[in-house]
Amino acid sequence: MTKASKRYYSDIKTLIPSKGKYERDLLKNIKSRIIELEATDENITYSTLEDILGSPTELLNDYYTNVDTEYLLKRLHTTKIVRGVVFIILILAISAFTVKSCLDIMSYYEGKQAYINREIIIIE
Repeated sequence: MTKASKRYYSDIKTLIPSKGKYERDLLKNIKSRIIELEATDENITYSTLEDILGSPTELLNDYYTNVDTEYLLKRLHTTKIVRGVVFIILILAISAFTVKSCLDIMSYYEGKQAYINREIIIIE
C-alpha cells in the first residue's frame, strides 16, 4: 500500500470507536477496495481515494446510520466497561508502586540511622 492509502486506511481505523466483528469486516472490505484501486493506479493519492470511496467521516457516517442500534449500543457499553477496568488496574498499579517506593525510602532511612559510622572506645 502507498503512503496515501495507508493514511486513508489509518484515518478510517481511528474514527471507529469500537472494533467488533462487523467493524473488522468493514475494515477488511475497505482495505481490499483500496488494494484493488492501487492495482489500477499505482500512484493513487489521498484525494483520489476520497473522490472514489468518500471521505473517512462520510464512509463511517453511512456505516453507522445503517448498523443495528442495539448492536452499536452493546459494543459501546462493552468498550466502556473494558476502558473502566483498564483504568482501575492502572490506578491500582500506580498506587502499589507508590506504596512500595515509600516503604523502600522509609527502610533506607531506618537503615541509615541504625548504621554506626564510627565507634569510640575509651580504655581506662
